[in-house]
Amino acid sequence: MLDEQFFSNEKFHPYVNSKYVAVRAVRGEESGDALYEEYNVRATPTVAITQANGTEIDRVIGYSAPPEGFMDRLEESLNSETTFANLLKGYNENPDDLKAAYKLASKYNDTYRTDQANELFEKILTRPDEAKKIMVPFGSEGEVISIYEQAKFTQGNLDEFIEEFPDSKLARDAYTRLARTHSNGRDVEKDGQFFNKMLEKYPEDINLLKYFVTFCVRSKTDVERGLKIAEKINTETGVSDPAHTKNYAELLALSGDNEKLNRFYGKSFADRQRGTLATNLYNYASFWISRKENLEDALAKARMVVELRDGNPSYRSRVAQLFIQAENLEGAMEIYGSEFVNDYMSDARILYSYASFWGRQEKNLESALEAAKKSVELDPQPNSYDALSLIYWKSGKLNEAIKAEEKALELSPENARYLKRIEDIKKEIKK
Repeated sequence: MLDEQFFSNEKFHPYVNSKYVAVRAVRGEESGDALYEEYNVRATPTVAITQANGTEIDRVIGYSAPPEGFMDRLEESLNSETTFANLLKGYNENPDDLKAAYKLASKYNDTYRTDQANELFEKILTRPDEAKKIMVPFGSEGEVISIYEQAKFTQGNLDEFIEEFPDSKLARDAYTRLARTHSNGRDVEKDGQFFNKMLEKYPEDINLLKYFVTFCVRSKTDVERGLKIAEKINTETGVSDPAHTKNYAELLALSGDNEKLNRFYGKSFADRQRGTLATNLYNYASFWISRKENLEDALAKARMVVELRDGNPSYRSRVAQLFIQAENLEGAMEIYGSEFVNDYMSDARILYSYASFWGRQEKNLESALEAAKKSVELDPQPNSYDALSLIYWKSGKLNEAIKAEEKALELSPENARYLKRIEDIKKEIKK
C-alpha cells in the first residue's frame, strides 16, 4: 500500500525526487536481502533515510493513509533533532551521559533493534542511583518517569519490576505482559499466585480479567471464580469478543451446566452471528458502492450476504440493487434474475416483489411480466395487479397498464399511489 499510494503516486514524485534517491529492497532478491541485513530491518514497511554513503539518518516504520501524512512523517524524520543520526552523535560525543544513552536506546527499541537497545538499557541499570534522578516525559499529560524505571520495564524482569515499582505508571503494562504469559497455565500454582495478586490490584480492568478467564480455561482450575468474572465481562462489554465468548463457553462446559451452555453457545448463537456478519457485510458493500470505490471487493462481499442469508429473496433483491447501483446488471441478474424466480412460481408475494423490482429498473421485463401474471393468477390482490401494471407500463403497453392499475384500485379504493399511476399513464398516452 505504501508503494502504491506514495512512491508510485506521481503526485509525490516531485517531493521524492527533490530530496531522495529511492531504492526498494525486495525480500528474496540478493540485493534486497543484503539491505535488510545491513540495516537490521525487522518490520515492514520500513523506510530507511540514509546519506549518499549509506550512513543512516533515520527511519520511518509503518504506513497508514493518507499519503500526505506519510510525506509529513518523512520530512519530520529528515529534519528532526531526534533523528537516529543526531541521537547517535550525541551519545558518541559523551557516552557517559545516561540521558543520551536512554534517548538512543529508545530509538533503537522503537525501530525493533532490540539487541542495541538492551545493551544501552543494561548500561543505565548499572548506575541506578544516577538513573533514578533523570526524568523523561511519559504519556501526553505532562507526566514524567525516571529512565531507570523505563529501562527496568523495557529490558528487565517484569516480576521484579512490579515488586520494585508497584505504583509505577508502567505497572499496568507490566501486569498485562505478565498476564499474557501466565494465562498459558503451564505452572498452575505460580500462575494462580500471579493472578491473585493481579485481581487484587486491578479488579475492574476488563482486559486483564480476560487473561484470568483464559488461565481458568487452560488450566481447568478455579472454574467457579472464572465463570463469575467471565459473566462480569459479559455484563459490562456484551458478547463481542470471539476469544472471550469461546472461553466463557469452555467454562460453562467445565462447570457441567450444559443447559446454559446450549442456550448461550448453541445454534441460536451461530445464527445470530451469521446474521450480524451479513448485516455488516451488506453495510460495507453499500458504503463503498455509494462512493464508486473499492467496487470489486464490495461486490464480492455483497455476494457473501446472499450466501449468509441462505438465498433469502428479500436479501437477494437488496443485494441485486447494489449491483445495479454499481452498474453491474449482469451480476444483478445472476443474483435476482429468471433462474432465481423459477424456483418461486407458486409464491405470489415473491413474484410481485420480483416483478416490481425489475419494473423500477426497466430491465429484465420479459421475466418480470411472466412473474407478475403468475402472481395475479395465484393471488389476485392489489399488489399483484400493481406490479403487473408497472411492467405493462415500462413495456410500452399503456392501455393494459391502465386496466391492471384500475383493477388494483378497485380492490383498494382511494389508494393515492394507484390513482397517481393511472394519471401518469394517461398523460403519457396523450403525448
